Amino acid sequence: MQNIALDYLQTVIQCLNQNPGQFDTIAPRFINIFDGMESNHYVLSIAMEDIFEESIKNPNFRYMGAKLYNLLHMFNPSKDSLFHTLLKCKLDFHQDEIKNYMQSNQQGKVRETALFLAELYMQLRGDDTRLYLIAENIVYSLKQLLEHVVAENVRCICLTLKLAGYDLSTDCPEEMKEIIASLERINAENPGKYPLASNVISLQKNNWGRKAPGSEGLGEGESSKPAEPPRQSDDPVFYGPDGREITAEECEFLTNGASGANGGSTDNDDDNDLDDLDPEMDEETERDYKL
Repeated sequence: MQNIALDYLQTVIQCLNQNPGQFDTIAPRFINIFDGMESNHYVLSIAMEDIFEESIKNPNFRYMGAKLYNLLHMFNPSKDSLFHTLLKCKLDFHQDEIKNYMQSNQQGKVRETALFLAELYMQLRGDDTRLYLIAENIVYSLKQLLEHVVAENVRCICLTLKLAGYDLSTDCPEEMKEIIASLERINAENPGKYPLASNVISLQKNNWGRKAPGSEGLGEGESSKPAEPPRQSDDPVFYGPDGREITAEECEFLTNGASGANGGSTDNDDDNDLDDLDPEMDEETERDYKL
């Protein structure tokens, strides 16, 4: 049964890479096959590692990988579960390796991991302990990327914050203040060079798009109840060979041009497809998301 579960996982990964829209169809069988494996160290450790590595290697799988992690987590959501233990070990190891990655021309691995962890962070945000565990790793990664100011790193930081900035500000307020201050400095020193940085700074000043009277940005009142994150859609995000998101028009063109293809296009905007607009977002903030 162990090998059956792991073989099925590889089939699931392949299927979701080709057709992310099949997740809801696959999920019940995935749950049925992995039911009872939540305490099986051999199966769970390999499954979590395979999903993690595929999510880093293939940006188009990132969101699906986070959803598969959530299915595994749901078998035993307690903070002393094997899932939590293995996740902590993985994140501790990654954090220890980040500086080596940054110094050995592997910054791309830090960026891709940060973006995957942001997806995972939003998927598992119902568990406070697990949230903080992931949040710490994300902000640490972002701070390391800020020490090497290049376009790819700034873009990764901004996309991560557009997806998870509000929740990160709650879990790691001091670290987030430092990150936003660094982005403001970068933006001031390079006016117009990093438009995403300017957008993120504006979003942070507008409480990340949430309407919270009397509170702005990182210093919001303790009594305000955290709102749902901007993106609530299950629509996947697609990336081109250069690592950039494919716009709705590009996806439609590729889909219509593929021989025998029947799938629809994704409904994403460039540099904005990590999240849908929050229904509570005011007009000024909505413009920042659309830029």
